[in-house]
Amino acid sequence: MTSALEIRAQHLPLSSRDIADCHFRLSMAYDMTVGQLEMQIEHVEKALASVRAREEELTAALPNAPETKPVEPPAADTKGKGKATTSGEAAEDPLNWLPKDDKVASMTKGQIESELRDVKAVREDLEAKVRELTLFLIFHNSCADIVGRHQGESRRRCWWNNYGSRQR
Repeated sequence: MTSALEIRAQHLPLSSRDIADCHFRLSMAYDMTVGQLEMQIEHVEKALASVRAREEELTAALPNAPETKPVEPPAADTKGKGKATTSGEAAEDPLNWLPKDDKVASMTKGQIESELRDVKAVREDLEAKVRELTLFLIFHNSCADIVGRHQGESRRRCWWNNYGSRQR
């Protein structure tokens, strides 16, 4: 999964939804792995940074966005039953799994407003997740310190640790 993220990060901007999605999925994978809380927090924070970048990009594009998209007439189909493609799109994406165009410049004002609402909700969820994980990490580290100190004191006071030295 990290190699997929590295490849996407090379080709996509930070504001891409795919970057945020990869970081969030990595955080979920680290959630299932014992001892990886710091890595989980790191990837949630990176997903949050990506979502914030997307929100800034959408907010900046909103005033200049067109109300509607211009309608392009469909290309004339000169072959068969309409299954052939003339632009070569089948060769570029034969499995239809490449990400759809999420460029803000190609969105209408209504699309930007709708996505902006979604992005704000995701940002709020990620901010809450970061707070929750950070508090859990602080609590976990505090408990580990208390238990560690308590175990150290118990070892010094424990009768069997001193038992051997008294018999000599």
